[in-house]
Amino acid sequence: MKQKNTLKKFISFRYTDLTAVCEYLEEMEAQGWQLVSMGMLSEFRKCEPRKVRYAAELLESASAISNSISDKSQDYIDMCEQAGWEFICNIGKMFIFRTESETAPEIVTDSAEKLADIKKALLKTNFITWLILPVIMIFNFVMQVRANGSIAVLASQYIALATMLLYLLFFLTVILQIAGFIRWYVKAKSAVASGLQIPYVGLKQLRRRKLETYIPLAIIGIILLAASISGIIQGDIIMGAMALIITIFLIAIIALSHLIQKLRVPAIGVIIISVVISIAMMSLITYGLVFTILGVDREQDKIKTDPIFNKAGTLMLNEDSMPISLNDLDIVDDRQEEVNNYVYGSKTILAAKYSYNSELAVMSDNPQGIYYDVYYSNYEFLKKMYIDSLIREAQIVDDLKQEQFGANEAHKLSNADGLSDLMIVYDDYIVVYHYYHDESKPLINSAAKAFQNVLDLS
Repeated sequence: MKQKNTLKKFISFRYTDLTAVCEYLEEMEAQGWQLVSMGMLSEFRKCEPRKVRYAAELLESASAISNSISDKSQDYIDMCEQAGWEFICNIGKMFIFRTESETAPEIVTDSAEKLADIKKALLKTNFITWLILPVIMIFNFVMQVRANGSIAVLASQYIALATMLLYLLFFLTVILQIAGFIRWYVKAKSAVASGLQIPYVGLKQLRRRKLETYIPLAIIGIILLAASISGIIQGDIIMGAMALIITIFLIAIIALSHLIQKLRVPAIGVIIISVVISIAMMSLITYGLVFTILGVDREQDKIKTDPIFNKAGTLMLNEDSMPISLNDLDIVDDRQEEVNNYVYGSKTILAAKYSYNSELAVMSDNPQGIYYDVYYSNYEFLKKMYIDSLIREAQIVDDLKQEQFGANEAHKLSNADGLSDLMIVYDDYIVVYHYYHDESKPLINSAAKAFQNVLDLS
C-alpha cells in the first residue's frame, strides 16, 4: 500500500528474526524509506536514501501482548538514546532503535540471557495461539461430533467440512511453527554453549515468512469462498451467510489487531479483547453448525409417494425413490393417511443425510408416527463410522438377519429404555427408523417385518 510519501508493508517476522529485521530495515532506508512504526502493517516514510544502522532488542520488562511501554522499558530506552540510538517503535517485547552515527556503540546483550529472553517472549506471545485456541478448537470439535453422533454426519454438511479444514490448517500451521522454533532453539543453544553468536534467521528467510503467512490465509479464503458459493448454489442461505460472516469476522480481527497495536492498548485490555473474540468466533461456528444440523436452512419438501419396490418385490433405493413412506411398506391403509410429512437434510460430495418425519391421521390425541434418517455415502469408512455411532447409542443389538453389518441386512437396535430403532443397511444407504413415541412401536415392528420380507426376496 503506497501513497506519495508513505508506504505500508506487511512484514512477517518472529523473535528469532532480529538480525534479519535489522537488515531489512537498513535496506529499506537505503532505498529511501524510513521506518515509522511496526505492526501488522509496518509504516515507512519517504526520506533521502542513506546508510544507517538498526538494532532490535527484546526487553523482559515489556509485555509480550501489548505495545504499552513500562517504566523499566522507558529507562532502557533512555539509556540507549544517551548512547546515540534513537528509539523508533516497539511491537510487544521487540524494541527497534536506529542510529546514523558510525561511532555509536553496539547495543550488546549477553547471548545466554538474550536466548532465554527470546524463548520466554515467544512462549508468552504464542500462549493463546499454541495452547488456548487448540484446546478451544478440540473442545468445539468434540461437541460437534457428539451433537451429530459421528464424524460421518459432519461429512454430509459443507459448513462442517469447511470448519474441519480450517481446524486442520490451523493445527498444521501451529505444528510447523513449534517444530521450527524447537529446531532453531536447539541450534542456538548449542552455539551459545560453544561461545558463538546466536544464529538468527537471515534476510532471505525473513522474506520467505510472507509465503508462510500468505499461503494459509489464501487457503482459508478459498475454503470460505467455496463454502459460500456452495451454499448459494444449493440454496443453503445459512451456510452461505455463515461463510460470509466468518470472512468478515476474520477481516475485522485483523483490523482490530492493527488498531490495538497503534493505540498501545494495555496488556489486560489485549487479553480481554482476545478472549471475547475467541469466544465469539467459536460461538459463531458452533451455532452456525447447530442451525445447519436442525435444518433451519433447509427447504421442507413433501415426502414422495413413488413406490420403492419393483415388480419382483426388490427394494429399490436411489435418489429418485427416496424417501421411504409408510405407504410404501403397506403398513397403513386409506383410513390412516400420512400427514405432516416433511424432509430436511444436507448433502456434500462425500455423503448425504436426510431426516424424514411422518405421522398418521388417526382419531387419537397422540397420533401414531415415526421419524427416520437416511444416510448415503459411496465411502465404506464413512458408512462404518455412521453404523458404529448408532451401535454406541444402543445398549443391545438384536440381529434380524446376519451377524455382519453388510448390504441387504436389517437390524433392530434397542436402547437402555427398551425402545427399539430399526436399522436397514442396503448397498450405499443406511436407513434408521426411530420411535416417535410409545404408540409407534407397532409401526416399527411392521416396518421390520416388511423390510425382512423384502430382503429375503432380494
